[in-house]
Amino acid sequence: MESTVSMVEQPSGVSRRLFLKLVPATALLLAACGGAAAPASPSGAPSSAKSDIPTFAQVLAAAKQEGTIELWTGRPDIQAAWQEAFNKRFGTDIKVTGSDLQAGVAATRLITEARGGKPSADLLQPSYDIALDLEERKLMPDPYPWVEVFGGELPTLKDSMDHIKVPQFKNRVPTMRDVMYHGVYRTDQIKKEDLPKTFEALADAKYKGQFAFDTKGSPLEYLIIVPGWTEERILDLAAKIKANAPRFFAGTNAIRDAVVNGQAAFSTAGDAIAAKQQGRPVDNFYLEPLAINTLLATVPKTAPHPNAARLFAAWVSVEGPKALEERKIDYHEDLWQKDLLTTKMLYESLPNVTPYYFEKPEQVSASQAMRGKLSDLMTGAR
Repeated sequence: MESTVSMVEQPSGVSRRLFLKLVPATALLLAACGGAAAPASPSGAPSSAKSDIPTFAQVLAAAKQEGTIELWTGRPDIQAAWQEAFNKRFGTDIKVTGSDLQAGVAATRLITEARGGKPSADLLQPSYDIALDLEERKLMPDPYPWVEVFGGELPTLKDSMDHIKVPQFKNRVPTMRDVMYHGVYRTDQIKKEDLPKTFEALADAKYKGQFAFDTKGSPLEYLIIVPGWTEERILDLAAKIKANAPRFFAGTNAIRDAVVNGQAAFSTAGDAIAAKQQGRPVDNFYLEPLAINTLLATVPKTAPHPNAARLFAAWVSVEGPKALEERKIDYHEDLWQKDLLTTKMLYESLPNVTPYYFEKPEQVSASQAMRGKLSDLMTGAR
């Protein structure tokens, strides 16, 4: 098992001599303040390896020394809000930088930089399929005592860790967010009671030409994780939807914007919260079955600032969604957090809904294969 010094990783740009002084000094400071004991295990029983687990204060001190986090997401516009809330929470002055990279592009860049020996990413948010690819390339992080280190400051972090269902990633990453594929509708074009209730209802002739849909058939590929939804059933539904002449757009944002701008009465993807708060006549609605695509707060093995990145990952998983919600920024859905606006909206609309999650790698592979077949069907390649 790793020593405390090795688990509190040496910050990039800090000399080994200074780093070796830092951890013992932090421990002495804690002892002087009467609070050096390592956190209890998640069960409440004392950990059998306390001496090998860094304290929160040690990781915080190392994070301050590192001073920066390179965050790769498709939403660089939220980094300033997160930076402000994060630094206020922990009394730090850590800079959150990053690039506008969707998860797949971010993973490709991570792989390229790792090969070149010049990694720059500290935190990514891959879905399970991308994470499995990074795992094959030995870039996913090793198990880490997340709850033991950060649970005292962030008590609900354990719930975030438990929300990770696929066994390969247990105790290795917190939840970054849930991607919940609900729809958006124009309240001035269609009544709520007239909206479809299920994905299968999209094939109904009464909705012909009225709704915006993804050019590649997403999110139908995620239905493969729902019991009873076979490949044949999904492709049959996709063909019927295509025949119902939806208005095709590429990607979630374009689909949402088509509804917000009045080009379609409703959609099968997107989020209307921000536009609704701006006074636009739009709202969210939900289609069943509800399949969830969870994104993982991933600090890769090559992270230049691992301590700051882990601190930020733990915080952003637990408190990051609320920080954005308070600023009326449309971004996060985390179904394990029952007090979030997005979660409340779901259960107010569908009190008895059953969310379905990826639970094994075979489901992830099946969804990937399904994505390719749907794309071929929608684009006429099959």
